[in-house]
Amino acid sequence: MDSWRATVYIPSTMTRRLFLIVVFCGWLGVRTGLAGEVTGAAAFVPVDTSRLMGSPDPLPPLEIEKAFPNLRFERPVELTHAGDGSGRVFVVTQRGVIYVFPNRADASDKDRTVFLDWTHIVRMDSNEEGLLGLAFHPKYRENGQFFVYYTTRPLQSVVARFRVSRADPNRADRDSFEVLLNFPQPYSNHKGGSLAFGPDGMLYLGLGDGGAGGDPHRNGQNLNALLGKILRLGVDHQDPGLKYAIPKDNPFAGRKDARGEIWAYGVRNIWRLSFDRLTGALWAGDVGQDLWEEIDIIVRGGNYGWNLREGKHPFRPNLAKGDEKLIEPIWEYGHSVGKCIIGGLVYRGKKFPELYGAYLYADFVTSYLWALRYDGEKVTRNLEIARPTKLEISSFGEDEDGEDCFTAFDGFVYRFRQAQKAAAAQQPQFPRKLSDTGLFVSTTDMRPHAGLIPYSVNVPLWSDGAAKDRYTALPKAGAVRFDEHAAWDWPVGTVFIKTFSLPAAGGRLRRLETRLLVLSGRGWDGYTFL
Repeated sequence: MDSWRATVYIPSTMTRRLFLIVVFCGWLGVRTGLAGEVTGAAAFVPVDTSRLMGSPDPLPPLEIEKAFPNLRFERPVELTHAGDGSGRVFVVTQRGVIYVFPNRADASDKDRTVFLDWTHIVRMDSNEEGLLGLAFHPKYRENGQFFVYYTTRPLQSVVARFRVSRADPNRADRDSFEVLLNFPQPYSNHKGGSLAFGPDGMLYLGLGDGGAGGDPHRNGQNLNALLGKILRLGVDHQDPGLKYAIPKDNPFAGRKDARGEIWAYGVRNIWRLSFDRLTGALWAGDVGQDLWEEIDIIVRGGNYGWNLREGKHPFRPNLAKGDEKLIEPIWEYGHSVGKCIIGGLVYRGKKFPELYGAYLYADFVTSYLWALRYDGEKVTRNLEIARPTKLEISSFGEDEDGEDCFTAFDGFVYRFRQAQKAAAAQQPQFPRKLSDTGLFVSTTDMRPHAGLIPYSVNVPLWSDGAAKDRYTALPKAGAVRFDEHAAWDWPVGTVFIKTFSLPAAGGRLRRLETRLLVLSGRGWDGYTFL
C-alpha cells in the first residue's frame, strides 16, 4: 500500500471526469491578509450554493456504519476469523498487536483480549511496515496454528508460525513462535503482506517488489527473487533445509533458475489477496505507481507484467525480452478516480443478496467503495455501492458467516447497511439547467451573480483556443485559509465556475459549456452544463 497525499485532488462522481491543477493569482479586488485569510477590497457577497450540495446521480444502495462503535484500534490493517465455529473476530494492528473479541455490535473494551502482542519484535518505521498479515490454519480447531507476516530489523520480512495457548483460547502461546521464512527488504515501502490459505490447504503470500519507485532491482520479473511475487507454501511438511515444503505442483518447483516458492510473478504491491470461498478463485488488488490501479485473477505461473507494464499499459517496454506472456488485469482504473487500490473480497454473505458473488473493493486515497461483477471473461458491471467518505480504508474482512466489513485508519471497523429511503427523499434536487443553479442572474448573456469573484490563473491551458471566463462562489460565512506552501483550505459550499467559448462568425463567441467544481461534504465533484 503506497503512502500518498495530494495537495489538490478533485474526484468526480460523474461519468465525465474533470482534471485541474489550479494556480491562483490575484483575484480582482481581492488580496491576502496577514492573518492568512482572503480579504476583499469590496464588500463580500455570499452566494447560496446549497442547491449544488446534492448529486445528479442516484444514491448508492448501501451506507456504512461502525460495526463495533465501542472499540477503537491503532491503525487496524485486517479483520478476520479463525474458522473454528466460535464466532470470534480478530483485528490486526500495524504496530504489532492482534485483538480478539466476540462478533457483537455492543462489544467493548471489557470483551476485547490481546491475542498476541508482538510489538517488541515488529518494527514500523514507515507507513508500509509493521504487522501486515494474519491467517489461521484450515485445521485451526485441531492444531491451533496461525501464521503472521511482519517486518523487523535489520530490514526484512518474516513469516512466522504460532499456536494458540492450551490454557486460554483467547491468547497465543508466545513460546511456540517459529520463523518459517525471512528475507531482506531493500527499501521501506512495498511490503505487501497478505496471507491466505487456499482451498488446497496451501499458504499463499502476496508480496511487493521491495520498494522505491519503478522496481529499480527488477524484482517483479526476476524468478530468482521472492519480491514482486505471490508465493505458495506447504506448511504441514518440511523440505530438507526449510521450515516449510515447496509443493511439487508449484510452477517453478525443481528449477535451478527460479525460486520454487513462486506461484505467480510480475506484481508491484499486492494489497490485498483473497480466495472466493465458493469458486476458489484467487483475487488480488495490485497498487499502481503513476497512472493505473488494477485487479487481477491470479493463476498458476502467471506473469502480471510489472515492471514492463502498469495495468494494461506499457511502463518499461524497453526492458522486455520479447517472449514474455503477460496476463492483463481484469479491471483497472486511472488516477483521476483513485490512487491506491484496497483489494477486497467476493461477497458470499446473506444480508445483501444483490451483492452476492460481487467483488467488493475500495481506494485508500479517495475512499470510493465498489462492487465488481466478473463473468469469467469480462467485467459486466462496476457499481459504486456507498458514498465516498474521508476514511482511509485499509483492508476488507469477513466474519464466519461471510458478512463483509472493512477497517480504516481512524481506528474503527465498518460494515454496510441498506441505504435509508428517507435519506434519498431528503437529497436536494440537483439542478439540471445552469439557470437553476443560482450562479447567474441571466444565462442568456451569462450575467453572473453579484457575489461571483472573477479570477485568472498563472498558466492557462490553450484548450484549442477557447476563451474562458472564470469565477469563484463562496457561501455565507465562508472563509478561505491561505497557505503559502500547502493547499488552500476552502469552505464547504465553494464553487469554481469556468465557461468555455469559441470564436464564431461575425467576431462573436459561441458558448460551448460551463464547468463547475463543487466542494460538498463528499469532497470535490465536477459537473458540465452544455
